[in-house]
Amino acid sequence: MALPQPQEKISQLSPSNNDLENLPGRIEVATIFSDRDSKTKLCKPAATNIFNLILSDLDRPVAHLTKNIIYNELVAAVKPALKTLGVKAFVVQ
Repeated sequence: MALPQPQEKISQLSPSNNDLENLPGRIEVATIFSDRDSKTKLCKPAATNIFNLILSDLDRPVAHLTKNIIYNELVAAVKPALKTLGVKAFVVQ
């Protein structure tokens, strides 16, 4: 059995590679990016449904955002991530 030629192998792997590259854009994870002062800097579209975000909300403190979820500990949950510059993820319903 002959080995595939490099160009043939690239053609075979290309669709899988494209799927992997496009995956983060397809996953609807509500993400808000903030600075060290807890001010909103950027958000993913899915977050706009949870937090009622509009363009004028940029640079507003996260604590000032209105939300369509019951999660009173939001600000307290974000503080450790801001100190370590880590990621804080949680599931809400």
